[in-house]
Amino acid sequence: VQTSGRPDAALASLIPLVKNAGGDVRVTSVAAAGDLLDESVRQRRLESWLFGSFAAAALTIVGVGIFGLMAMTTARRTREIGIRMALGAARQGIVGLLLREQLRAVVLGLAVGACVSVWAVWFVKTYLYELTVYDTRTWTIATALIFAVAAFGALVPALRASRVDPVQALRVE
Repeated sequence: VQTSGRPDAALASLIPLVKNAGGDVRVTSVAAAGDLLDESVRQRRLESWLFGSFAAAALTIVGVGIFGLMAMTTARRTREIGIRMALGAARQGIVGLLLREQLRAVVLGLAVGACVSVWAVWFVKTYLYELTVYDTRTWTIATALIFAVAAFGALVPALRASRVDPVQALRVE
């Protein structure tokens, strides 16, 4: 029965009509179609929410890891950066150098990760709801998001390194 009002009110008035109609008709359960639909996709929603939560946690770990690695690498190269700046290297040149080195490793990691993911997707394809296994939009968004987080994680320490005073950097040992 389709109604434009509240489903509970319509159901309350229909149950006595069905019971009084006689015959072999019995009312065993009553539910709205929206409730039945919500119940049927509840498990899939939970799985999607869990996968999304794990993906967000993994992306956070990637960002923190790259930020920490870049900060450590930059700190170890303080003397080298100071020498480059004393010899006339521009700040944007220092930032570009450090970003190129780090993002080269990120691109390599994304390429290897993509190869492993193509193989591993066969194990999780039953959990993908209304997605093809090789949905190019999803793969592109995931790759771009990981690259953006990695670029930001590498950019902050590179900018900090470009502000190093050459005299102070040369004293660091």
